[in-house]
Amino acid sequence: MPLLLVAVALSGAACSSESDTKVLDPDRSAQEDGPRPTAPGAGGPATSAGGGNPALSGSVDVAELVRRLDALQAETDLCTLLTGQALSNVTGADINLSSLLSDPSGFTQLFGALQRTYAHLVDIAPPELDPPLTVLQGLWGSLAVVDPRSAEAESVVSRAVASPEVQGANDAVASWITTNCSAD
Repeated sequence: MPLLLVAVALSGAACSSESDTKVLDPDRSAQEDGPRPTAPGAGGPATSAGGGNPALSGSVDVAELVRRLDALQAETDLCTLLTGQALSNVTGADINLSSLLSDPSGFTQLFGALQRTYAHLVDIAPPELDPPLTVLQGLWGSLAVVDPRSAEAESVVSRAVASPEVQGANDAVASWITTNCSAD
């Protein structure tokens, strides 16, 4: 299911990426022994977010990504949403993953938008899709509280996505798509 895969790719890339750092006080640090004090880079135009890594320094920040995901709620064709046809402005975007990492609320916002997208899917889906879509909606709600900078973030996301309940829900939705959505 493309919508799930897009979200997993975004979360996995953000969890496994390293944030750039900047020296807080270069003059003081140069005169002292030991490691220099550092902090995550701001990711703004004056810094080289992600150390020049294009996957981290794209032009679409988390706020724009959330806006694009929220815009999917205007789409009422379930097949268009589930097959990924409606996601072209999300999947084809030059996403700035550093905006997710540099702002702790970025991940929360992204997963909140995914949860709202799944709530919309539940609203427009036939009754047989309510249970699997509700499971997938709950997945994004539960992951919204994961800090992507934590050491265990990647394993928490991986375990949640690989759970039998989530895999079963994903398989049920994929089966429904195969049966009900014509390939264009």
